[in-house]
Amino acid sequence: MRKIYLFTALFLALGSWVSAQTFSVTLQVDMQNVGTVADTVSVAGNFQAAAGFASDWTPGITILTDANMDLIYEGTFQLPAGSYEYKFVNGTAWGQDEGVPGACAVNGNRGMTISAATTVPVVCFGSCTVCPTNVDTVNVTFRVDMTNENPGVGDTVSIAGDFQSEAGFSDWTPGVTILTDPDNDKIYTGTFYLPEGTYSYKYINGTAWGQDESVPSACAVNNNRELVVVGPNDMVLDKVCFATCDTVCTPPLPAINVTFRVNMSNEIVSANGLFVAGSFQDPAWVKNVLQMTDGNGDGVYEYTESIVPNEYQYKYYNGSNGDPDGETADFEALGCGASNGIGGYNRVLDITGRLTDTILPIYDYNGCTSSVSVEDELDNPAYFDVFPNPFSSTARVEFANGTRQPFTLTLSTITGQVVRTEGNIRNEYATIHKNGLTPGLYFVTLQSANGARFSKKVVIE
Repeated sequence: MRKIYLFTALFLALGSWVSAQTFSVTLQVDMQNVGTVADTVSVAGNFQAAAGFASDWTPGITILTDANMDLIYEGTFQLPAGSYEYKFVNGTAWGQDEGVPGACAVNGNRGMTISAATTVPVVCFGSCTVCPTNVDTVNVTFRVDMTNENPGVGDTVSIAGDFQSEAGFSDWTPGVTILTDPDNDKIYTGTFYLPEGTYSYKYINGTAWGQDESVPSACAVNNNRELVVVGPNDMVLDKVCFATCDTVCTPPLPAINVTFRVNMSNEIVSANGLFVAGSFQDPAWVKNVLQMTDGNGDGVYEYTESIVPNEYQYKYYNGSNGDPDGETADFEALGCGASNGIGGYNRVLDITGRLTDTILPIYDYNGCTSSVSVEDELDNPAYFDVFPNPFSSTARVEFANGTRQPFTLTLSTITGQVVRTEGNIRNEYATIHKNGLTPGLYFVTLQSANGARFSKKVVIE
């Protein structure tokens, strides 16, 4: 019996040693193609606290050094095994951080998995590879179509990104890199002399943050537009419609009412109120204006806003002052959001093409699921929507499923013939493809695992 006790003690001690073990990790970044800010280069990520620094995702406290003056800055840290994300910062503040190209990005950041002592290969700042030995500098012309937008402040359209320092401005500074429209055709342009490399940028309908575009996920990298400059020839970028992925502006759809809902049953609601804010606002991300209410005392707070159909990001804020950063969950990993590009995450509101008023699913605060009964939600017809309807190619079916239980979707003719079936749907959406079906009237039916059924008519053109 004593041997068993000794073995158990040894096993526990070994487990404690393994869990406490750390490895030497060296990060390196080549700054030869970037003018460093006051000769200070730092790194920020979710490894900082584990490495002994005050907090994660804090630029300016984890400094890299260049002892041999070769413009390769590096730092060595002790980290436990695990996966981490990080970004290099040309200085000490956000806005000076690199744009990580989509080809090597993890949630918009760099990624590393540590299981032993590691020296991460050197990369060029803002690049997936080492710095090229010969760099061409070329004229790059940006073009944005503002047909669907009201003029910005003083009829000013600007652009901001991490290319600005190469053009003589400060990176990520709105209102200083101005685009012009000399022929009054609503297409604003600007030409800048840039070295080869990968850059991130956004157009701004004015001169300040909050007037910047919300770039749809279909053409966004880390929430921004991405530009890869390749010489030796000058470049003229494709014209894009402001806040879209389209090269031609189409008239915007009429605004619809969108009802935001969040379950606060497990939270203490701030005396300052509960708010929703996001890129759908004008100006965007004003955190203490759209206050939510709980009219029936069930713990579910709501707010309805008129919004032009498009793709946006948003979060809930529990208090106007006490919760300045709002929700902190990884909504991308949880399945209802995306990275904000600086170590945090937002919820995604995609109402592109929507023609009818919409009531959003009830999510728990800081979560992508809900304890609210899915049957209770689906009793509200607005919680089961098919759009566009009619459709000629594909239609999207959205429904409440905060508890992620399995649903089966069937598409049937008016005579009851089932022509499409999809089972084990645990998200809150599905796609119907025409794929040779005869135009006409059909029924879309959802059935939950416990037998609840809900149907809607849909017309295929």
